[in-house]
Order: sequence, then structure tokens, then C-alpha cells
Amino acid sequence: MKILLAVDGSYHSDNAVDEILSQPWTENTECVVVTVAEPLHAKADAFFGGLGQKALEAQKALDTDIKKLLVETTKKLEEKFGKGKVLGNFYEGKAINTILDVAKNCQADLVVMGSHGTSGYNDQSFGSVVMAVANNAPCSVRIVHYMPTSSLEKKQKEKLPMEEARYLVAINASDNSKALIEMIASRPWPEESIFQVVSIVPEPKSVFHSRFFKDPKINKAHAEMYKAQKQAMEKLVKESAAKIESKSKKGGVTYHILEGNVRSLILQLAQDWPADMIILGAHDRDKNVLEHFFGSVAQAVVNNADCSVEIVRPKANG
Repeated sequence: MKILLAVDGSYHSDNAVDEILSQPWTENTECVVVTVAEPLHAKADAFFGGLGQKALEAQKALDTDIKKLLVETTKKLEEKFGKGKVLGNFYEGKAINTILDVAKNCQADLVVMGSHGTSGYNDQSFGSVVMAVANNAPCSVRIVHYMPTSSLEKKQKEKLPMEEARYLVAINASDNSKALIEMIASRPWPEESIFQVVSIVPEPKSVFHSRFFKDPKINKAHAEMYKAQKQAMEKLVKESAAKIESKSKKGGVTYHILEGNVRSLILQLAQDWPADMIILGAHDRDKNVLEHFFGSVAQAVVNNADCSVEIVRPKANG
């Protein structure tokens, strides 16, 4: 397995490093660490005029610090994976393009990055870099939150074991969801892992929403189609839970079928349980045209979850 880790010196970036260090990985895992510095002096010249030289001096100081961070991070990862299995690279340029290009060129299986950042690879809020990488990476992407507050507080309040790693696995009938289950089944996980597999079926509605069209036959056909869809998902969820049973302690895998708004229920369940990480399949960029305009479930979860999120996408060929 090959991991691409993007770091920038932010607290969220540090937590992404800790995430990798604390997790078990396959024996042959390799890690590529990248940090990207976007040139400041060109922007200063363009907007303020005459400040480019000062910005260039600040850039050099920033580059020195970020290169030091890169060396420190590489050494930490070498202690876990071994020398020769960790490569660190410093780049100047556009963070989005650089991370995506490196992920493609090194044939990464997983990109790991913090949910927020400094002025380095990421911005101060969910936006340009995180979402661009999540939507366009040629492989799976794990977005690590600095502090999953609700999960931590709920565990403390209810006196739950702090070492438990709780994974909410949201699936549907897509190929990416099937790849998600295969990924979980093939990857090592912490000993105290608990998985909750869930599929959410949108509530049945009439095909026609106008009050002038109330054909009973159409509504009946729609209800039957919904029933068949729910039965198929019940079978899929049960089979999926069985596939990952060996990755958790006895009784550590549960499964459910829920009805309602997919995005809202995933987020609510993750908060109430609470989950340490949500794992779900990426949306289909080629077929789900409407998602380009209104946003995917994965995008909504990344934007609003207060725990880490892994978006699973099979590695692109070539």
C-alpha cells in the first residue's frame, strides 16, 4: 500500500501525521510526504506593488520552516515503516495541482490530509484544497479532523473506552461502496475497532409531486419498486457486515437500514453514536451528473462532519 501524506505545519496536519503513526498498516506500506509552498511574492506584487521583495524574504523564512517540518515528519514515519519506505518532497506551486499530480505519479492508494490548514497546502476552512483533492484524487482520500469534539466529549460523558476506534460505514449499491467493503476487509485496523454498517434508503414518494396527478397504479408501482430496493439493500448490508466481521472483536460489527435523507442521517448517526471516522464511497463522477451541480453526499459529509472522513475510490488505472 502507498500513502500520500500532505503536511503544512497546521494542527490538523499534525493530527494527520499522528493518525498514520497510530494506525496499523500492511507490512509493505510505503509513504510519500509532500508539502507545498505557494509563492507569496508574486501575489504581493500583483495586489500591492513594491512589496514583492519583502514577501520574497518572508517566503524564504517560511520555506526554511516547512522544509524542517518535512524532515521531522519523514523521520517519524521512517521509525514506523522503516528507512527506504518513506520519501519526503518539498514543492513550490499550486497546492491542489501538486497534490493531485503527485498522487497520480506515485500511484497512491490513499491520500491523507488535515481538514483545515495554514496558508500552506490548505486554506482556513473547508474549501479549495481539501474539496478539490477529495473530488479529483485518483484514489481514496482520508480527511483528518484536529479534534472530533462530539466523539471525545460523548465518550468521556458516557464513560466509553477511549481506545475504541468507531467506524461508521455508509454504503449503497454503487461500485465504490463495494470497493469500500473490500478495502476494509483487506486492511488492518486497531484491535478495539467497532464498525457500524448503514445504508439509507430515501423515503418513498409519489413519482408525481403535483396534486393534479395521483394515479394509484403509478404510486403502487413506485411503492413496490421502493420495497424491492429496500430488500436488496438489507441483503447487501448484511453481507457487507459479514465480510468485515474478522476486523473487529466479537460483536463489534452491527448493521442497519434507515429511511430518510441520506446526508442528514449519516451526519446525525455519526454524531449520536459517536463515530471517530465516517467511511463512504466517492460519488460517481461520470454518471451522477446532478451531483456536479448540487453536491454529492460525500461532499456534504466532508463539509459538515465533526469527525474524520475517508472517501473510498478505487485507484485509477494508469
